[in-house]
Amino acid sequence: MAERWSLDKALAWVVWRDDRSVGAAGRVGYTSLKAQLAGPIQQEQPEDLLHAWRNGQLEARGKREGTGAEMVIDPGANAGLELHLVIGHPCSLRPRDEYGPSWTDVIFSADAVQAVFPPATSVSFEGATPIESLGRVPSRQAPIPEAELRSWYESWVRQCQQARRMPSRDDDYEAATQRFERRVTQRRLRSLRNKLAPAEWKRQGRRRSKDH
Repeated sequence: MAERWSLDKALAWVVWRDDRSVGAAGRVGYTSLKAQLAGPIQQEQPEDLLHAWRNGQLEARGKREGTGAEMVIDPGANAGLELHLVIGHPCSLRPRDEYGPSWTDVIFSADAVQAVFPPATSVSFEGATPIESLGRVPSRQAPIPEAELRSWYESWVRQCQQARRMPSRDDDYEAATQRFERRVTQRRLRSLRNKLAPAEWKRQGRRRSKDH
């Protein structure tokens, strides 16, 4: 399955066109990252991501009013949406006025975003906080969007099935913390495991997998 980016990650790519910024946005969120990175030269404005979506260059998916199933966000029916950016919170889309729904857990195809906004030839982070050090303080970390976590778990299931592994709940958690740097709770992973894991993974009494 192709990689999908949260709205925070997609915005970081559009603005800085650098893989490091995408990783940092995944840890702390776009707004916190932008507040800490005063030095880097911006390649584009964050609103350019919405312009590409409105023009039909990108497809966005998300949850209407933060509930229900993920669905395609129709630009024609949601022309009044704007970025809702609050430091310390995941980015979302909200209408300019009181009419129309807001959207959370917004997802874009990473490949599609990079095709519309190609990598920068050079990115200067001189004078900025080292980007690799951002997002290490738990109090500044934003939660992983549900759609992104679900997408990762579905990929994890496929990888394990291809390798003929039957991971335990502990294995799930270890893999998730390696991917998301301890920003995922065991409760959220248990919920995904109950919904998405094959039946043979859920046998009671099975010990932790030793095949790492």
